[in-house]
Amino acid sequence: MTLLKRFLVPWLLILTLGCQLDDGRPLRVATNLWPGYEPLYLAQYLGVFGKNVEVIQLSSATEVMRAMAHGNLDVAALTLDEVISLMAQGVELEPILVMDYSRGGDAVVTLNDQFESLSGLRVGVENTALGAIVLTEALQQQGIATADIEVVSVSPDDHERALSDGVVDAVVTFEPRLTRLLAMGGKVLFDTRQAPELVVDVLVARKASVASQPGKIKHLVEGYFEARKYMTSHHSESEVFFSKRLKLEKKQLQQAFQGLYLPTLEDSKNWFTGQPSPYQKSFQRVLEVMLSHELVEGDPQAENPPAWLLEVSG
Repeated sequence: MTLLKRFLVPWLLILTLGCQLDDGRPLRVATNLWPGYEPLYLAQYLGVFGKNVEVIQLSSATEVMRAMAHGNLDVAALTLDEVISLMAQGVELEPILVMDYSRGGDAVVTLNDQFESLSGLRVGVENTALGAIVLTEALQQQGIATADIEVVSVSPDDHERALSDGVVDAVVTFEPRLTRLLAMGGKVLFDTRQAPELVVDVLVARKASVASQPGKIKHLVEGYFEARKYMTSHHSESEVFFSKRLKLEKKQLQQAFQGLYLPTLEDSKNWFTGQPSPYQKSFQRVLEVMLSHELVEGDPQAENPPAWLLEVSG
């Protein structure tokens, strides 16, 4: 029996969250690979969700958005700009909780330590609004025009190869790839510590799913925070689990998590409280940036979660 599994039986007894849940298929939840989403996978591994929630990892945020747009998911973990993009396409979404703030977890990295700025570089970036927003912020802070760089479309899975093979001079990347690139000798030219609330990850659900499966939505949120408690009380065991999933050594894992802040349940509730709430203010700020750079059309409006969801206990 592994060290981690030795702790599971008593915890599974503690983590029983009740049985008054919706019948039928499990709630379908998807994410891409990102440290801030890992508590969802820990909760699933611990058995907290039971048969009520299924969490799956897709290859990229683009794939998660596509699945959400096509109606193949109930819930998705996305950055705020990705939420805005989907809503602008007519996908009706409601926020469930704020998962993390990127504070250094998104960055522009090069393997050439001679580069001091992005001027004149070939910069690889995923074809998403998030990549464009991070790159735009980096250029603005360095006083560089978009015309002064060459933008190259590079998927996240190709970040390391594209840099090491010289296909690009720098990439807009994120954890855990950021830590791997730094281990290869990478140099950060910009990161979100310089714009601490630029990248926010939220868990959102289809409005129809919230209306038809409120019990499972509540179960999802409660289970997520039970996993967060487990991370605190069984820190070493949680690190083992995350290291295997993220393919990072212990020191690299700690470095990856240093680049983001995981809000408490109270933080999340406060973020969705008020008119306008901090969530609505952040939503509007990101929307304005996207509109100014023609990254989105329309005028989607942010709504706070239903009141009953803010009463969930963790």
